[in-house]
Amino acid sequence: MVTRSARRRAILIIGSGLYAISFFLIAVARHHGRSTTLGYDCAWMALRFPWGDNLFGHHGLFEDRLLEYFSLLLSGWINPTFLVAALFVFRRPSTRTARVLAIATLAMIPFCWVVFFWQGMYPREGHVAWIAGMLLVLGEALSPRIRPALPRATLTV
Repeated sequence: MVTRSARRRAILIIGSGLYAISFFLIAVARHHGRSTTLGYDCAWMALRFPWGDNLFGHHGLFEDRLLEYFSLLLSGWINPTFLVAALFVFRRPSTRTARVLAIATLAMIPFCWVVFFWQGMYPREGHVAWIAGMLLVLGEALSPRIRPALPRATLTV
C-alpha cells in the first residue's frame, strides 16, 4: 500500500521533471515556415522583450498592441512565480500563500496563448509538458482535502 506522502512525493518529482525537461523541448512553432523555438528561449524572450533594449521601453516592438504587450509581460513572469509557488508547495502545501501563488501562476498561462495568436505561433510538446509539470506540482496546493476545514461560526442569542 502506497502512503499518501509517498504518492505526493512521486507526483511532485514527476511534475518537477516534466517542468525541467520542457525547457529543452520545442515549445512553439510558427504557422508559416519551419521556425521552432525551444522552451528556454521562449522563457528568456518573454522575460526580456517587454523591457526593450535599455529597460525603459519597448521601442515600438508592440506598436499599439497593448494587450499583446501586457500578455508578454505576464508570460515572462510565469516561471519566477511558479518557482516561488513551488517552494511553498514543497514546504507547506496547505498554506493560503501556496494556494494564492498556485492560482496566480495558472491564471497567467492563457496570456501565453494571446502572444502565440498575435505572433502566428502554435504550442508544441514543450509547452504541453511545461503546463503539465506546473499542474502536477501546483495541484497539491489546490487540493481541498489537505486544508483543514474552518470551524463554522455559530450564532448564539
